[in-house]
Amino acid sequence: MTSASKDLPFEIILSITSHLVRQTDLYQCALINKRFYAATIPRLWEAPMCYNDVDYLWEAKIFPCIPRRESPDVPWDPGFVTCEKLTQCLLTTRQYQQTNAFRSSPLGHYIRKLDLLDEDSVIKGMLLLSHAPFLEHLRLLGLEIDDDEVDCIWQLCPRLKSIHLFDIPFNLLRGIGKHCRSLSSITLERPSSKYYIDLRYLLDCPLTHIHIINYDRITRFGGVISQFHQLESLIIDRCDLLPDGFFKNLVSAATPCPRLKKLHLYEANLTPETALLVMKSFPCLADITLDYTPKVTEKLLFALASGPSLKTLDLDSNKYDVSSQAIRDFIINCPQLTCLVLGRCPIPHRCFPGLKPNWQFSLDQQCLDEIRLNPGFRTTPQDDIPSPPPRNRSTPRYRIPRRHQTGDSDPANSATYVGPFIQPRDQSDYSDSDDSLIYISPFI
Repeated sequence: MTSASKDLPFEIILSITSHLVRQTDLYQCALINKRFYAATIPRLWEAPMCYNDVDYLWEAKIFPCIPRRESPDVPWDPGFVTCEKLTQCLLTTRQYQQTNAFRSSPLGHYIRKLDLLDEDSVIKGMLLLSHAPFLEHLRLLGLEIDDDEVDCIWQLCPRLKSIHLFDIPFNLLRGIGKHCRSLSSITLERPSSKYYIDLRYLLDCPLTHIHIINYDRITRFGGVISQFHQLESLIIDRCDLLPDGFFKNLVSAATPCPRLKKLHLYEANLTPETALLVMKSFPCLADITLDYTPKVTEKLLFALASGPSLKTLDLDSNKYDVSSQAIRDFIINCPQLTCLVLGRCPIPHRCFPGLKPNWQFSLDQQCLDEIRLNPGFRTTPQDDIPSPPPRNRSTPRYRIPRRHQTGDSDPANSATYVGPFIQPRDQSDYSDSDDSLIYISPFI
């Protein structure tokens, strides 16, 4: 294989190595010859810490002056890659750089992703960063660091495109906006509640993605976020209950986030009036997720339906004040909608024959299209009443929803039509739910 591979064009070698996933396979290819080495080394060193298990940062208990990885709750992993190990490896390979002209590029120049953890000191982390001048993605996870030290990190990483700050003890982001002019994504997870994180220092960065997790002062961010004119994705997860005033501040600017396409919020107290204002202010908004919404009403649905670009809507609430017919009307009024998910919705699945039989109320593209093609198929409030507990399996009940028709619609869409569209299932297929005792062909 070694002799035959010498005649392969480099493009073919790149195509071969692009199908390799495991690091061991890439390593074996790097030993074939110089051409395979050149094709695999960038991938081997792109993210040298990608196989580290960092779940302990979220699970281990915090003890004073003790790194979380040294907690008794964290099992020891001898293969864990730290900044110190990685720096020693880079320094060891430097002695071979002069003997082989093909390997003249330092291996640190291939590094694009790194994690600085509480396992290493700030000095060790900065030493490693000095060997990775082309770093693009950096995560500071639980690292004990102050504002002066973190400013040096931003100076060492001017090409950063994404930053993830977890459990940060500092509050100044001034250095990021000053040195990282290519930054497009930032994640702030569990920042210290003692300080106010001022996002205004990041206005000079071309941010397209902002993700904020577990921060109890998020309500002040609305007016600042609206000034990021290149923002395309905004995710606010597990923060305080977002009041209605947060959204009013979010749309306070003359042209707030004109490119915003994705909006994911957690515990958002969004009123129908404000929802209408949000959809009007963000005409490109296509993906909306509202988790743990206090209440979902029909007015809220129709306010969200006013968005001209809405494609995906995912709502989750423990209180729904909507009917099955209102959901169908909402789908018809959203011609661009391709996915609708209503978590914990009490509407019986029998009102939507195309709905998949699972615990989640989820309608895919096919179900939505069938509803739009059959606007005459109607449901009544009696259909929304949950079914009583099932009786004995030995007496199956062939039950269908009670519906009425408007106008001279096809009788096959009527609830009383039980011709070739309804067939009894085999007795072995019966389940505990009476809604699964019959097979209804996918007609709406």
